[in-house]
Amino acid sequence: MAALDASESLYSEIPFAMFERYCSLGSICLTMLACVRTGQLIHLLSTTLPLDPASVLAVAPSLLRAARVQEVLSDSMKRVLMTKLLPCVLLSLSSQDKINTLLSEEEPHWLLCTLSAVIRDVLIHSCSDALMNNARLIASRVTQWIVETLLLKKGDAPVHGEAISAYRTFFATLDQAADIIGKSILSSLGADSPAVSALKEAMCILPSLDLQTALLVMTLHRHLDQMPLVRGNTVHHAIERAKRERALDGAQLLAELGSSRIIEADAYSELVRVLMHLLARSYRLRHMPPNNCLVNQAPDDPPISPRDMRFVAVAAVSARRGLALQGRTHDMLRSSVYLILFDVVAECTLSFQKASEQDIPLLARLVAFISDSLSDILTSDVSVLRASERTVVKVAAVMNCAYQWLCATPIARLDKIGMDTVANAVRAVALPSNLTLMRSSFVLSPIMERITGKGLFKNIRNEFTAQSPARAKLFTHHMMIIAKTNKQKLALFLYLLAWCITISGSAQESVSKERRKEVFHLLDLLCVLLLFPTCPGQRRLENTYLGSRSGGGKAGEGVQLGFETIALTRANSAEPMRELAKGAAAVFALLLQGNTLPLVKQWLETIERKLQDLFCSFVEVYLSPLLIRESLFTVLSKSNTGEPTFDISENYTVTVNVQRSRITLTYRMEDVVATLHITFPMAFPLHPPTVTSESLWGCGVSTERLRAWMLKMTVLLFGGTSNIWDCVGLFGRNMDEHFSGKEPCPICFAVVSASTNRLPDMHCAVCRNSAIHADCLHTWWASSGMTVCPLCRSPWVAS
Repeated sequence: MAALDASESLYSEIPFAMFERYCSLGSICLTMLACVRTGQLIHLLSTTLPLDPASVLAVAPSLLRAARVQEVLSDSMKRVLMTKLLPCVLLSLSSQDKINTLLSEEEPHWLLCTLSAVIRDVLIHSCSDALMNNARLIASRVTQWIVETLLLKKGDAPVHGEAISAYRTFFATLDQAADIIGKSILSSLGADSPAVSALKEAMCILPSLDLQTALLVMTLHRHLDQMPLVRGNTVHHAIERAKRERALDGAQLLAELGSSRIIEADAYSELVRVLMHLLARSYRLRHMPPNNCLVNQAPDDPPISPRDMRFVAVAAVSARRGLALQGRTHDMLRSSVYLILFDVVAECTLSFQKASEQDIPLLARLVAFISDSLSDILTSDVSVLRASERTVVKVAAVMNCAYQWLCATPIARLDKIGMDTVANAVRAVALPSNLTLMRSSFVLSPIMERITGKGLFKNIRNEFTAQSPARAKLFTHHMMIIAKTNKQKLALFLYLLAWCITISGSAQESVSKERRKEVFHLLDLLCVLLLFPTCPGQRRLENTYLGSRSGGGKAGEGVQLGFETIALTRANSAEPMRELAKGAAAVFALLLQGNTLPLVKQWLETIERKLQDLFCSFVEVYLSPLLIRESLFTVLSKSNTGEPTFDISENYTVTVNVQRSRITLTYRMEDVVATLHITFPMAFPLHPPTVTSESLWGCGVSTERLRAWMLKMTVLLFGGTSNIWDCVGLFGRNMDEHFSGKEPCPICFAVVSASTNRLPDMHCAVCRNSAIHADCLHTWWASSGMTVCPLCRSPWVAS
């Protein structure tokens, strides 16, 4: 039914991990008649209820071949095949004899590649006991079948180089399934089985086997459910063998051995040391910074061949997996692996626009393969990247190159590569970009503007006025268009991530007229994505991500909606529109925290009232609680003791009340207490915090000055979360200046008058001593009967 491109099927050119489980459109050679007959078979079986197990077994090879070329099928046919027919195929393979029927087919090694992918995809959606038992039975029979031919020399399994790589692909895919579902899929052959004994003996003579056979033996050995140990002397013999091999071949050997069960710590440490040395000899970094193991490629060094780059990447991924399986930490190996993978992603992505049409599918497949290994990267893994401006700019350039290539490549060509492959390649670029570029201290806006300034779709509207506000129907119509276009959906992941990087950057430039229009168009797009329904088939606004008060997920999940920039790295998601909706919420949250907040408020005036209410409710439910807490903890972080009440100066005290979303500012001067409250509303920061005074009138501040202070603080708070501490500091400085240089009244010995709440403001023109309260002076005159200065006794002359 299908023929692979001969150039892609050579195991010597493509590592086992990059073998296609399902063929991409570009590698399928099918006649129209074959496509029609395949569709007819699927339709006929789907309408035959119930399916007889014997009938399913008879058509199992045909259904597996149909799964391999499913790219030529319609979405409905794919759904029937993957969710209804193939689970029946797995349930029918319930005995060794039935599995033998499958293994007797022509080119069974390719059939096993597809079968492993079917096992993975079926178990992800339905991990029943029957399916799990059959998956383990299949793994056991395949292991026995291979060993009988490879080691016992009495079977009929193909054991040429291409088949050996296909078998390793089979077990690697089962590992993927086991990682996803959290259950092991190991081979159960019995401790006394001749196959188990043969594998253990082969491990002892590992250095004498050819490389491909040695790699397969290690793969089969570590998949035994007895979990056999690898002795230290076996490890040392393998290390000596690896040192004699070409560096890349030795690295592959030790990377695979590292996934076996090695108890002796000294032997494993030596394996890791030699493995890192071989990786460093095999690969020179071209784009990433070096560490204590890897070095940069010299200008006059020849570039690594595409073939070797593919095998190095696969060896690095195998080394990383081995480290995880061992349950050990080795920072240098982890750092080296990620630097190699980042560098390969950069090299491949930057080659997209200049590579030939024949080379691009392999480049994309390599980047897509790496994406799974980058899913668990941490901020600490990219710290060396974030520290270097050169590397940060390079990562930004890679992201820009991926976006430009995606925009320029026709949909038909993307389909030939395979949309799943392209989606995983986009993910591999987005994952390190998100961790490296977000909130970077380096200026990235010029590079990001090449992405944000180029969209794949027309602007939703050209005029933004409050007189003719946009209606929800307009945004919903565009949402339905985007949901049907795979290329636009993939490009939006990088487009929105570029906006996140721009907004979160250190340089907050003044908003120009042109920038204002770009932000308005962006907000239109965010509204479109947020109107995606949380449940399929729903059309009410209340059932969209914008209108829902639960985020369409499990209890508590909605609380984080609006801050998940990681959602913009999940381009390979089964439901990309959901991830784009979450990403849109993250962009909207960032727009509320920067100097674009006034633009968001202006834009809200240009949409109809019910959409405005939905946005306010959305902010109130999802964004305000965390933004308010962030503002409160920004102030609380200034407390040296961590207590909610702390002193800023001798006279100035701040109290943070997280439960009531309020900050209380208290200034004390002798017996006078001035108190101010900053209270956060539910829809913060669309609605700014309010500033109220509690006892400020008794500290000698005039009404005009008090209003001016509160107005200035309110203006600062309009700027959002970044100005809360500025507002706190402003009140303290105003009060310090208010009382600066003020000495107590020599009559009442107080700075603030107890009767008028005013400061001393009367001066004697003769002695020019301390100022006196006017009310104190008049009371003294009345009691003494003389209008003289209380200090120098001269007739009173006011200065």
